[in-house]
Amino acid sequence: MERDPFLQRVAAHLGRVRGASVPPVPRLRGSSGEIVSGRRSGAEAIGAQAEPEVAARGAASGSEAGHRQAPDREALLERFAGRLAELGGRAFVVAGRAEAHAAVEALLQGRPSGALCCPAGLRWPEVEYLCGDEPSTASFGLSEARWAIAEIGTVVLWHEAGRPRSPSLVPPAAGFFVPASRVVAGLEAVLADVAAAGQDLPACITFMTGPSRSMDIGYEVCVGVHGPGETTVWILADE
Repeated sequence: MERDPFLQRVAAHLGRVRGASVPPVPRLRGSSGEIVSGRRSGAEAIGAQAEPEVAARGAASGSEAGHRQAPDREALLERFAGRLAELGGRAFVVAGRAEAHAAVEALLQGRPSGALCCPAGLRWPEVEYLCGDEPSTASFGLSEARWAIAEIGTVVLWHEAGRPRSPSLVPPAAGFFVPASRVVAGLEAVLADVAAAGQDLPACITFMTGPSRSMDIGYEVCVGVHGPGETTVWILADE
């Protein structure tokens, strides 16, 4: 994306006018009297969140360990959908590609030509009129994920020839098809397959976890600035 449209998007997400002065970061006195930032440091924030999370994981360690050793397919799909929902994304289990195609068509109904950006290998006759070659003007990008990681709600894209990155990164909304057989419990399964690929690795492997979030702009969480603000995954039950 070019510089000016990108900065305009940032300003819009922050509710500001480009060129206006940025308010200073609030600074407070700590208990010892020293001047400290109004925000907690990254280490403090992580520590504050990690303690209850570790306790919760410890309480369920036995059952979760068993789940990881012999994951049930339906449980994996539910876990992935739940994790993605926590991150602001959506996941649907569909019977196969025909049902997934119908869902995409319904999502794009009424949109103009050029609204869909996707690799040629993912197109089907009913959406050909919607497809365009310019990702920056598309309202929806469609890609095929090689894996989905249930534990963290992440899809993994294998960017080989004919599978560019742009449909998953440039449009404001992105969708992904992933076979149910490629939904794995944790990152370890993906890394094992990547290692097994040896010299046959693609130019790029992308891990995408829900809508894009940026926390380094004006000290505020911005959704959809550095990537899609909406994420939808269709899990193909018959593949």
